[in-house]
Amino acid sequence: MLPLGEEHYALTLTSVQQVLSSPRVTHLPVTDEALLGLINVRGDIVPLFVLALLAGVAAKPPSNFAILVTTSQRSAALGHAV
Repeated sequence: MLPLGEEHYALTLTSVQQVLSSPRVTHLPVTDEALLGLINVRGDIVPLFVLALLAGVAAKPPSNFAILVTTSQRSAALGHAV
């Protein structure tokens, strides 16, 4: 279950690559606040997003979070701070 504001959403288990507890986040200057930065996942650079900010249900990025790494149908990985 993925919390998004007051609601919870489910992801298909096959789309979840891994859950990371506290990887190092490289912040990028002059980007949207929904993009927390980039993380290194086994040598792959993955963008890290806060879905609640993208959806407009949160006012600021979370201070403590776990990272859920998902893949799309085109095998592009995305990180979601949850």
